[in-house]
Amino acid sequence: MSMWNAPERGDTYLTESQSIEMDQIERRGPIQSSKRLTPKWTKTTNEAFGDTESVRNGNLAEEMIFNYFSSFYHFAQRNESDRQLQLEDKDITFGWNYWARPYYAGVKYNGSSKDFTIKIEDLLKSQADRWVHANPTTGWYAMYDRKVMIEHIKKLGKLKEGFVSISTQKGERPDFVEVKKVK
Repeated sequence: MSMWNAPERGDTYLTESQSIEMDQIERRGPIQSSKRLTPKWTKTTNEAFGDTESVRNGNLAEEMIFNYFSSFYHFAQRNESDRQLQLEDKDITFGWNYWARPYYAGVKYNGSSKDFTIKIEDLLKSQADRWVHANPTTGWYAMYDRKVMIEHIKKLGKLKEGFVSISTQKGERPDFVEVKKVK
């Protein structure tokens, strides 16, 4: 007998590869791994992965960045319940009214005032415009253009590594990485 509930009319289910992809997209840290509780698409990460410390921290990071973006840009929207945007790693939509299009941020719960870690496989798969590494405990975040970071990592010769750590310290961090404290 399956542990999954029978599908209801209109339910959307993920294939095994999509479920694995969602695991990778919604992971909130350099090494932590979460397992979906259901192959059914859910509207929240808590429903998908359970109420764990990792999920709570990821939600806090997204909420911190969403609140900051809402106070800074003309518009900001969390995309937690949008299946397609989540599959594309687009946690938050944001921008100015005069921009030609909205921008998308993939929010990662990791980082400090000193550095952050990037899982290179996830960076390459993401379709977000910007990546934001946020720590809601300290209020620090680092944001950068995802494509520019890929080129930077390629120039460092580390594109085939699993993870790369990037300093946020002045004089050590890449010029294209914006570091701020929002609290």
